[in-house]
Amino acid sequence: MDIINIATIAFLGIILSIIIKQNRPDIAFMISIVCCIMILLSGISKLTSIMEVFENMQEIILIDEKYMKYLIKIIGISYISGFASDVCKDSGHTAMAGQIDIFAKVSILTISLPVVLALVELISEVVG
Repeated sequence: MDIINIATIAFLGIILSIIIKQNRPDIAFMISIVCCIMILLSGISKLTSIMEVFENMQEIILIDEKYMKYLIKIIGISYISGFASDVCKDSGHTAMAGQIDIFAKVSILTISLPVVLALVELISEVVG
């Protein structure tokens, strides 16, 4: 199972990082980053099946393609910003992590505004 492989990478990375951190904290941090990237790349390989599901959803509910693109962008921003923020926190840069989180939220809000506007227009058409 994939999750067993991911958990193994994480646990081995943590153990190795703890052992090495006593003598070489810089190397320990790099081990942590490499493990995170390996796990991230494993998740990215699953994107093709996720994209197929999104395409099927789009065909079933007849939603405009641009809205699906917005959804995919929002999911991407969430994952990438979460990863970057966690790396910053692990390295002791909490202020930078906070700025990444704020930027991600503003980006998601910016991307979602056309959807909100379309929803408001639809509601106003139905109501009045």
